[in-house]
Amino acid sequence: MARNNWVWAEDNKGQALTPGLTGAWPTSWPQTLQAISKDDPYRSLSEWVRDEYGYVKCETTGDTSHFNQCHHTRAPPFLEFKWADLFRNASNLSDTIYTLTPEEQVAPLWSLVPEMIKLAQGERNAGMAGYNQDPKEQIPDSPIAIDSRGCEK
Repeated sequence: MARNNWVWAEDNKGQALTPGLTGAWPTSWPQTLQAISKDDPYRSLSEWVRDEYGYVKCETTGDTSHFNQCHHTRAPPFLEFKWADLFRNASNLSDTIYTLTPEEQVAPLWSLVPEMIKLAQGERNAGMAGYNQDPKEQIPDSPIAIDSRGCEK
């Protein structure tokens, strides 16, 4: 699965899962579905930035299919997770974000959206998959809004 890029080999804090002795299956990978379900708060932040077109997830049909950069291309697997890692490393939030409930994470993460949009659209990220090549034109029809649980309204 890892060789085919069908799994994301990081935990919910962006730490790499280490390979086992044979290199075939990481020994640090969760052994149960419940353990896999640990929330990565920066993945939520990444989704909100993407929804504001801080970066672009190209699809062959849908909201981004008409963007020039998306003609005949699809986003690579785990695009949101890659951007989440960038935002995690740039964030000034402490590790206490991981101890909060999803509802408690919303306010501190939502406050980072404008800063992370600027970061995502910065020239130094031009080589990243999903980089918004035309942020003045490639914008959402209307800004997103979220409720207290972080769900889009």
